[in-house]
Amino acid sequence: MGYHGASIWVTAGIGIVCGMGAWRVAGIGLMLVMLLFLLGHPLERMLHKRWLGKSENERADIDLHDE
Repeated sequence: MGYHGASIWVTAGIGIVCGMGAWRVAGIGLMLVMLLFLLGHPLERMLHKRWLGKSENERADIDLHDE
Protein backbone atom coordinates (compact mmCIF):
# COMPACT_ATOMS: atom_id res chain seq x y z
CA MET A 1 0.00 0.00 0.00
CA GLY A 2 1.01 3.63 -0.35
CA TYR A 3 1.08 4.29 3.38
CA HIS A 4 4.72 3.34 3.76
CA GLY A 5 6.00 6.19 1.63
CA ALA A 6 3.83 8.69 3.48
CA SER A 7 5.09 7.34 6.80
CA ILE A 8 8.69 7.97 5.73
CA TRP A 9 7.90 11.57 4.76
CA VAL A 10 6.05 12.25 8.00
CA THR A 11 8.87 10.74 10.04
CA ALA A 12 11.39 12.91 8.20
CA GLY A 13 9.27 16.00 8.82
CA ILE A 14 8.98 15.30 12.54
CA GLY A 15 12.73 14.66 12.63
CA ILE A 16 13.42 18.04 11.05
CA VAL A 17 11.15 19.77 13.57
CA CYS A 18 12.98 17.96 16.40
CA GLY A 19 16.31 19.09 14.92
CA MET A 20 15.07 22.67 15.03
CA GLY A 21 14.31 22.23 18.72
CA ALA A 22 10.55 22.81 18.35
CA TRP A 23 9.63 20.02 20.76
CA ARG A 24 6.01 21.09 21.30
CA VAL A 25 5.34 21.20 17.57
CA ALA A 26 7.00 17.80 17.15
CA GLY A 27 4.93 16.35 19.98
CA ILE A 28 1.67 17.71 18.59
CA GLY A 29 2.59 16.47 15.12
CA LEU A 30 3.45 13.05 16.49
CA MET A 31 0.13 12.82 18.33
CA LEU A 32 -1.81 13.82 15.21
CA VAL A 33 0.05 11.29 13.07
CA MET A 34 -0.53 8.49 15.59
CA LEU A 35 -4.23 9.42 15.77
CA LEU A 36 -4.42 9.30 11.98
CA PHE A 37 -2.68 5.92 11.87
CA LEU A 38 -5.00 4.50 14.54
CA LEU A 39 -8.27 5.86 13.14
CA GLY A 40 -7.48 6.04 9.43
CA HIS A 41 -7.71 2.34 8.62
CA PRO A 42 -11.04 1.68 10.40
CA LEU A 43 -12.49 4.84 8.84
CA GLU A 44 -11.34 3.75 5.37
CA ARG A 45 -12.88 0.28 5.84
CA MET A 46 -16.18 1.81 6.95
CA LEU A 47 -16.28 4.11 3.91
CA HIS A 48 -15.47 1.22 1.57
CA LYS A 49 -18.29 -0.87 3.07
CA ARG A 50 -20.74 2.01 2.61
CA TRP A 51 -19.61 2.56 -0.97
CA LEU A 52 -19.61 -1.10 -1.98
CA GLY A 53 -23.00 -1.63 -0.29
CA LYS A 54 -24.65 0.69 -2.80
CA SER A 55 -26.22 -0.58 -5.98
CA GLU A 56 -24.47 -0.08 -9.30
CA ASN A 57 -27.03 2.61 -10.26
CA GLU A 58 -26.42 4.57 -7.04
CA ARG A 59 -22.64 4.46 -7.56
CA ALA A 60 -23.02 5.61 -11.17
CA ASP A 61 -25.31 8.46 -10.04
CA ILE A 62 -22.74 9.57 -7.44
CA ASP A 63 -19.95 9.42 -10.04
CA LEU A 64 -21.98 11.64 -12.36
CA HIS A 65 -22.38 14.26 -9.62
CA ASP A 66 -18.63 14.27 -8.94
CA GLU A 67 -17.75 15.25 -12.52
